[in-house]
Amino acid sequence: MKTRTLLLMSVICGLAILLAGGVLLIQIVNRAEVLEPSPLGETVRVGDMIIIVESSREIANGHEVNLVIGGVVDPEGSAGFRMIAAARPAPLLSDCGPIGISPSSCTLVFAVTGSQGSRQLFYERGDQSARWVLVAP
Repeated sequence: MKTRTLLLMSVICGLAILLAGGVLLIQIVNRAEVLEPSPLGETVRVGDMIIIVESSREIANGHEVNLVIGGVVDPEGSAGFRMIAAARPAPLLSDCGPIGISPSSCTLVFAVTGSQGSRQLFYERGDQSARWVLVAP
């Protein structure tokens, strides 16, 4: 093959890769769903779990969230909670323990000391999730 032919084929391959990347980028952007925040005090169903986030407050070693949770027996039901504080994940310091069918009150504590700004609580169970905005920026 001539050099000119090889150069032309490499340019065509590069354009094909660029086009495929652009199509993939458009698919990813269109697929993103925005999860609307749930209001505090309202019953939210995530899969088979019932959750009511009653209140939250800053404490000495982090951020405390008081909630009612139940609906299914799950020894690690509270493991699906995570908090984002000032655009960073906050480690869970204290969880609710085993979850039972009848809803019961419990408290989660997240380590957020030193971070300012918004606090958002997420819960994921299976392919469903919920979000609560706890402190507005």
